[in-house]
Amino acid sequence: RLVSDWSSDVCSSDLAPAAPATRTPVMPEGLSRQKKEKWRRCAELYKTYKKETGAEVSELAGEVRKTRGRLDRLSPQEKLDLCSKIHQLIELIEQLIQERREYSENECDEFDWFQEGTTEAERKKRHAGEVDHVKGQEGNMRGVLKKLQEKGVC
Repeated sequence: RLVSDWSSDVCSSDLAPAAPATRTPVMPEGLSRQKKEKWRRCAELYKTYKKETGAEVSELAGEVRKTRGRLDRLSPQEKLDLCSKIHQLIELIEQLIQERREYSENECDEFDWFQEGTTEAERKKRHAGEVDHVKGQEGNMRGVLKKLQEKGVC
């Protein structure tokens, strides 16, 4: 791994969150009215962070990833575009982190979205790991941006 090669600091798994869910959450039967309202709120939060913002992060990360190894061949405008996309990606990742925090603060891990039989504790642990992964993405992109700034690209 070359120290000066910014692209080697970010691999595809670092840039993209887990594949967007293709399944739709299923409301369990027998919930009280209050729990149904909470389930609906949590389903909206889930949809926002997983299918909307998460999908945007994946798409933009893919665009950034395509430039790997081509930095020396980019035109000045393409370099500016790359820097702009990285800034935008960092903002989206920050938004995704906030959305995931809101999901957790609303105790949405109470629900087994896909009736997989996992416990709330298991879902909380998995969710915390996903949040840590997204935070790692943010750190990686900040590192890439810093290296590009040091090279005078951004």
